[in-house]
Amino acid sequence: MKALEELREENGLSLSKLTTILNKRYTCDIKICQVWEWENDHTKVSNEEAQILADYFQVSKDKFIK
Repeated sequence: MKALEELREENGLSLSKLTTILNKRYTCDIKICQVWEWENDHTKVSNEEAQILADYFQVSKDKFIK
């Protein structure tokens, strides 16, 4: 998912930093490898995960759902 990678990089976040922030802020358990898999289109985000990403990056949830 190119959109996630672009947003992460625009915000100067490593995979590790993004997962740490999301897990603390949203009390979830997202793994670094999950984000990598999303960015490289190996797996898709769930609706709940898409909502977390959308809230964090302040964009539409649709940006993360194909």
